[in-house]
Amino acid sequence: MMPRILMLLFFVHVLFGSSKSTATSLVADLSDTKIEITTNFSGTRLLLFGSIDGPGDIVVVVRGPDIREVVRKKRRVGGIWVNGPALIFENAPGFYHVASSRALNDVASAQTLRDHSIGYDSFELLHSGDYRDALIRLREARALYVNKQSAVRIINDRLFRADLSFPSSVPTGPYRAVVHLFRDGKHISSYAKQLHVTKVGVEAAVFNFAHTNSVVYGIIAVAIALVAGWLAGVVFRRS
Repeated sequence: MMPRILMLLFFVHVLFGSSKSTATSLVADLSDTKIEITTNFSGTRLLLFGSIDGPGDIVVVVRGPDIREVVRKKRRVGGIWVNGPALIFENAPGFYHVASSRALNDVASAQTLRDHSIGYDSFELLHSGDYRDALIRLREARALYVNKQSAVRIINDRLFRADLSFPSSVPTGPYRAVVHLFRDGKHISSYAKQLHVTKVGVEAAVFNFAHTNSVVYGIIAVAIALVAGWLAGVVFRRS
């Protein structure tokens, strides 16, 4: 019910906004601009919605903070699979979600899409090949990379909406949601919104303590592990 109300209010604002405002080909917004991670956070969904001034294709790209990712290749040694050579990606997107109103290859050329940082091929990764493909597969399996083509719904060539999913393992930090409008394969305009994913409550307290007092946190973690092991041993002896 709430997404419908948001879209209705947005539509009214676009149609009957201040007469001093200038016309624009693309306007968009998010149902929320902050995701708070608590101890029982299991993922969430946001609605991205907006308005265009006529027929066209919509592509939505949500990108999270870059992270350092290690990808290892498995190899068989003596009939057993073990970790083999590793490759480090220093600037891999921690989260990447792309959604479009049609298949991307029907929206624009591959080069045009890359020019506007749309799609996996636009990633500025120093390495390519098997390791790069493995990185994408691993992150897709965790729902951290999402490629939903023909998932943006356009209503009467005027309003559009897209559902965005964020898994429980979504990394914290600043995010940027960019909406692109294409017509006849040409990029017409873009509209960007900022989004923040933050830890709150106990999760935030533990996270901040671990990063500001890493040595103390490590000692406490070891102590807790030792006590837990000792208690387990006592229980088993009594049983």
